[in-house]
Amino acid sequence: MEVDTPSLISTFNDFFTTVYKKNVDNLLLVYPTKRSLLVDYSELEKFDPEIADALIKEPEIVIDAAMEAIRALNLSITSEGVFNPHVRFTNLPSDNALIEQLTSKEINELVSFKCVVTKRAEIMHRVKVAAYKCQMCDSQTRVIVTKNFTPPKKCDDCKKFALVQLEDESSFVDMQRAEVQELLERVKGGAPAARIELLLEEDLVNSFAPGENIIVAGMLRLKPPLKPRQKQDMIYARYIECNSVASLKRDFEEILITKE
Repeated sequence: MEVDTPSLISTFNDFFTTVYKKNVDNLLLVYPTKRSLLVDYSELEKFDPEIADALIKEPEIVIDAAMEAIRALNLSITSEGVFNPHVRFTNLPSDNALIEQLTSKEINELVSFKCVVTKRAEIMHRVKVAAYKCQMCDSQTRVIVTKNFTPPKKCDDCKKFALVQLEDESSFVDMQRAEVQELLERVKGGAPAARIELLLEEDLVNSFAPGENIIVAGMLRLKPPLKPRQKQDMIYARYIECNSVASLKRDFEEILITKE
């Protein structure tokens, strides 16, 4: 599926200044205490069905376009800084899918499912913008760290291979890994509950606890194998790069209130 990024940004600009204007204004009041704009997939689908479809098939491009559209609004905040929230999508059409139903057809697509948290690891810190200094000429440079990042070694000014990273001047983001499994009430017969790893960043970190039932939306990613023999077999593990996470506790409480 080919995606026209400038057109995407323009459409999201219209969406955020009309349908979601109140949501953006409300976030603006509490930013950066709250740093994510939650977008209901069904609202986006009503506004532009083609972009909603593209979100499922090409989520990385569409989500980046949505965040660029937010930045392009140039909204001011009372405290110092730039209004640059995450855009997180909820209520996806596939949110009743099972973990065991995720196949290679969904690799790099946006998927959603309900699950229970079994493990939550310690918080780690990933470099977002790496700062480097040349040991020969003292020139400094900053590099945005993206997927498949290769650290620079050669100085652009003196052309010497003398760059060293300045950790104190680099920018970091929090990240965390967790493990979830199928909700037990959805497991058929005596079959084992399917499990999958989650990767969380920034305000999604510590957003739930082990034992909690949640609904996850994220991109199905492949984890390169570590063992040399596995590399020869080209066998990969998988994980979910989370875009949004929500507790199912609220839905359960609403059901109880309704019954009463």
